[in-house]
Amino acid sequence: MSVLNRSIIFNVFKSFEKGRKLEASIIASQDVEIQKAVDAMVLACDTTKAEFMKGNAKTNPARHEVKALFMGLFEAGFIGKTTAENYQSSFWIAFEQGIPFSRDLVKTHNKNQTEKKTEESKKAGPVKSTTREALDKSIYKVVEQANLLGLKGFAIDLIDLATEQLDGFKADTE
Repeated sequence: MSVLNRSIIFNVFKSFEKGRKLEASIIASQDVEIQKAVDAMVLACDTTKAEFMKGNAKTNPARHEVKALFMGLFEAGFIGKTTAENYQSSFWIAFEQGIPFSRDLVKTHNKNQTEKKTEESKKAGPVKSTTREALDKSIYKVVEQANLLGLKGFAIDLIDLATEQLDGFKADTE
């Protein structure tokens, strides 16, 4: 004797399918709203993007605003702390690259950047003799490793620190 007939099973699957579609719609709507924030930041940018992004949330009012937005979502219980950090990174990637915001930019963009920079990173100078260029390459490699390990916040902080402390260090090597 079967208690769960085809109709019941079909309706359970149908409800989950509906939930998945609804969730995708909500995510798309949230990303559209975050894109509006990216667009507002682009309009506020009155210098080069590199100069506009220079510093960190403590020293740069624009970075502070973005961090406050996503940490506010975390504090309200809408997202986790790591998610908030990832969204911040995705926000700045969208801003800097002039591409639409997507919450997974931090993963897809960093993967593409990692593949692109892997060969360059292998050329970092030896420990006994080095150059400033080799130091920068080593920092980029550590950032790539941190991103691969899911340590996005650490990677962002390291880039911010290097940008602040090392004259001529650029957050992007392109």
